[in-house]
Amino acid sequence: MDVREFVYQPTFFALRGEILKIGELERTIIDDKEVFHLQLSLKVEVDEFGSTSLKVEPYIFEFAVFDEIAINLSKRDMFKENDFCYLQGYIMPGYVFGNCRLIVNRIVKE
Repeated sequence: MDVREFVYQPTFFALRGEILKIGELERTIIDDKEVFHLQLSLKVEVDEFGSTSLKVEPYIFEFAVFDEIAINLSKRDMFKENDFCYLQGYIMPGYVFGNCRLIVNRIVKE
């Protein structure tokens, strides 16, 4: 199933799920800021997207991180396959396809 919808404003999300696969961490510079991108394939247990609901499992999330959490995210080994993690943040405006570009405010590894 292809998830395709347009997000008109930042949409809050909270997810809890099992990490199935961890992608490579990439660093880029956007507007003179260092930005980290990390892909996680996550089997979602809880999805609370307000008006947006995800129906696809496993689902791949791409995190674009602009704040101090990037320091923690740069330590890729904080994520382990088969662990559970809790993700909270916002989907930024734009099209949402199989890969969601998210701004992550907080990542809690359980």
